[in-house]
Amino acid sequence: MKFKIFTKILFEKKRILILYILIIVFALTFLNMRLISMDNDLKQSNVPDIVVKGKMDEDGVLKYKYYNDIPELASQLSERLGSQAKVYGIVTRSMMTDKDPLTNNYIEYTIYGVPNDFLETELNGEIAEGNLPKEDKNQAIMGNYAKNYYNVNAEDKIEIPITLKNDWQESDIGLYTLSGVLSNNLEYFKGAIILSKDTFKNKYQNIDDNIVYVYVDNKEAYERALAAVQEIKMNDSTIGTITMNFYAKQYTIRNAFIGCISIALISVVFILLLIAYLMKGTTVKIGILKALGLPNRTIILTFNGGLFITLLLSSFLSLITTYITTILFNQSLSNFLGYKVMEYNVNSYCVFADVVFVFLCFLISYMHIYRINNRTLPKEAMAKN
Repeated sequence: MKFKIFTKILFEKKRILILYILIIVFALTFLNMRLISMDNDLKQSNVPDIVVKGKMDEDGVLKYKYYNDIPELASQLSERLGSQAKVYGIVTRSMMTDKDPLTNNYIEYTIYGVPNDFLETELNGEIAEGNLPKEDKNQAIMGNYAKNYYNVNAEDKIEIPITLKNDWQESDIGLYTLSGVLSNNLEYFKGAIILSKDTFKNKYQNIDDNIVYVYVDNKEAYERALAAVQEIKMNDSTIGTITMNFYAKQYTIRNAFIGCISIALISVVFILLLIAYLMKGTTVKIGILKALGLPNRTIILTFNGGLFITLLLSSFLSLITTYITTILFNQSLSNFLGYKVMEYNVNSYCVFADVVFVFLCFLISYMHIYRINNRTLPKEAMAKN
């Protein structure tokens, strides 16, 4: 009875109700895909704000050791910057450089020996498959390009030489196992083979850093960190190039924020249009129901209850269509790249946005229907009709 009242009175015809649900599903699916895309853009900005490298050999030949050591820089910067920045001393070794036939970009396949706190802090949420390396285990993680290039999967033995020494030996082949694969969104490490520097030191030998990563939270900390690096470089001939990513990261974050605001404004307009359509002629419809003898409580519960179920169903269906869309996107991207990627995934932002959408629509509709129901008299409503 209440369902018939809801569909016949508020929507007049069932096919209008179905069309209304489809419109909401389409709109929410579009909103969810934009949120997924923005989340991917933000993950691409997860790179060091400042990268300091040791010098290369004067002959210009790229060797396995990659850059010369800068053993004291990380501790010097940590002492100067304190809690204003996170400073990580990194050991890098060059495997090879190859040209990607699909994008024509050069990919550097590089071994990174990183501290355990770098793994836990900077990469903990970036594992798409498997797990982070365990302490005191010969385990490594790879970027998506490296995983595909060396044709390994999680828990496979890596049949290439992996070591943080200045050169590799035959005994280093198959020494490490792949514990996990980084997200395809983390492009900075797409050709990376990352292992624990601390574990390597404990099991084999002490090694010096040849790269330093600096992460900061704001412009003031960035400028102070950059000034400290430049001051130290003036008195240290072992320091080579300095790469600054802070402003590029801020630009990406700003664009994502602007995009989020734009989507929020569009969503608000869309909600208001939906409510305006639903509330069209509501006064007359409520007056008719009152004239038929329906109590106020029944009218409010019928309209708002039916609307809530409609919105909830639309939100649930939109999450399903978003999931299907991400599968299609990932499949298309995988076919293009030639290996499996999972770049688009339904995330918590999608669920949160859909919940907020349902809540706002229901709240505005409830208040409007409650207000109209309390002030509408059957005679006045019939006169308006």
